[in-house]
Amino acid sequence: MTFLIPIGAMICTVLGTLTAVVFCMGMQANASASAIRQIKIWMMGISVLSLVALVAAGFLMHAGQPESAAGVAFAPTVVLGILLIVALLK
Repeated sequence: MTFLIPIGAMICTVLGTLTAVVFCMGMQANASASAIRQIKIWMMGISVLSLVALVAAGFLMHAGQPESAAGVAFAPTVVLGILLIVALLK
């Protein structure tokens, strides 16, 4: 029962990452070649950030620290939300 919040945070991070990657794929439609390279780098960075956070959260859950695991797992979702807001404002 104590692991429900970290698992929920991990699910939010996975769904947020998928949303951000699909959003980046949509931005590639009318982009130039250099912009496409930059977008692919952003997609890789977003994916690596989320993967590192999920692995760290898994280790923290295994260590018996579900509160820290929830914070670490949810942090990329906050970063992705901020990036989405900034991208929509431009």
